[in-house]
Amino acid sequence: MALRAANGLLDGVTALLVLLAVAWSGYALWDTSEGKFLLDCGGGVLSKYFEHANLTDQFQGVLLSHLHYDHMGDVGCLYYAINYALRVGLRSNKPQVYAPKTPETMWDAVQYPFCDTHILEDGMKIHMAGADITVKKVNHTIECYAFRIEKNGKTIVYYTDTTYDPSHTDFIKGADLLICEATISMGTRHTIGAGHMTDIEAGQTAANGNVKELCLACL
Repeated sequence: MALRAANGLLDGVTALLVLLAVAWSGYALWDTSEGKFLLDCGGGVLSKYFEHANLTDQFQGVLLSHLHYDHMGDVGCLYYAINYALRVGLRSNKPQVYAPKTPETMWDAVQYPFCDTHILEDGMKIHMAGADITVKKVNHTIECYAFRIEKNGKTIVYYTDTTYDPSHTDFIKGADLLICEATISMGTRHTIGAGHMTDIEAGQTAANGNVKELCLACL
């Protein structure tokens, strides 16, 4: 199932945020007239992506919050598809890939000659597909980052994976949409709670930041 969660959310902007609901964790596609990019790329995401778009130059890249396979398992498939798109003339430039530097073995695994790879850092500013993106380091079991995406006065925050942390309230504050993980909610089968939140904590996070809408991910 693909949920058009933010169609019409960004008034005055031709924008679509597609939540790619697949077998693994939550992912999103940012899509405007100025371009597209993926927020994470776990298993099954690429097949869902092709239901909505292709890999012309409108596709500008992917932001990988962290290098666990449920958030980057389809990167190899994406790279192979990019190689093909370049060879047949579907696109003319390399997409941009942003990822944490650790774990080093996983950082090495996301290097590819047909993409430009950049190291994520806390407080980093990125401009992609007409959006201004701010990067925030969060609390997971490995190096992990959240993204605040702003365009034409509207804001979406992608906040996963992390523990509950009220000190992040300013980063989330006033968002029109908060996509927030809730991995260890009641009834889920996640084995440990380390590095994750419950649905109650996600709701409290949204309340702390006075966000307009909350979308729970990683359920």
